Amino acid sequence: MASALRTVAHDDRLSLVEHLTELRVRIVICLVAFIACTVVCFWQNDRVLDILNQPLTSTVQKGNADPIQQGARWDQLAAGLMNETAQVNRLAGAP
Repeated sequence: MASALRTVAHDDRLSLVEHLTELRVRIVICLVAFIACTVVCFWQNDRVLDILNQPLTSTVQKGNADPIQQGARWDQLAAGLMNETAQVNRLAGAP
């Protein structure tokens, strides 16, 4: 039984057992890589979160409001403007 991952050319003909063996080996390699990445992320979770939060923290300066709250305020203003535009369009289209 082959246990090493070997390259398979496009025109190679494999039996069903060889295909299943290759699939099993590739699935095991993927699971090992996934588990290793998960362990590293759990081990270095503070560093990963610092990297992910860096764009947000770099945009916040002393004395400025939170960019998320500023975005929510702009979303509310845009929604109000769209609502007013819809009302004007309804009135303009009314006979």
